[in-house]
Amino acid sequence: MGHVSERKFLGHRLLSGGDLGVAPQSQERLKDTLRELTRRSAGQSLAEVIRPVNQKFTGGIQYFRMARMKSLMQDIGQWLRRRVRCLRLKQCKRARAIAPFLMRLGESKDSAYKLGGSGKGWWRLADTPQAHRAMSLNWFKATGLLNPEAVYLAVRNAC
Repeated sequence: MGHVSERKFLGHRLLSGGDLGVAPQSQERLKDTLRELTRRSAGQSLAEVIRPVNQKFTGGIQYFRMARMKSLMQDIGQWLRRRVRCLRLKQCKRARAIAPFLMRLGESKDSAYKLGGSGKGWWRLADTPQAHRAMSLNWFKATGLLNPEAVYLAVRNAC
């Protein structure tokens, strides 16, 4: 036996005050699935990656629509955008390609080449200010990646 907040039922758990939340195991399962869909070595175009990612987290939001998970969706959104930035930078393959890509997105020449010539790994490059400025929320909207928090709030308000 354990405390009621430690129990889960159909992926949900009870929060204090009687509200529903998402069980930690369900959160990890969602992240694992998104991690699998955004693998950097899959050899897929960005559009081929984004379509199933949108479907997966939209389905998860629909399933857990009665649960309180605004902060979870904010965290997953930030993490997912970093994964996609990482994927897109790796698709450029080399500094010679990263810098022109960032410059096309509005980054200055010096800043773009500084990032391109960096010895950091892909995950760290995806969290740099240059990557954030170039691949902004508007860029994600243009690529078709949905914002998990916005989708959750829209579904939640429709209930």
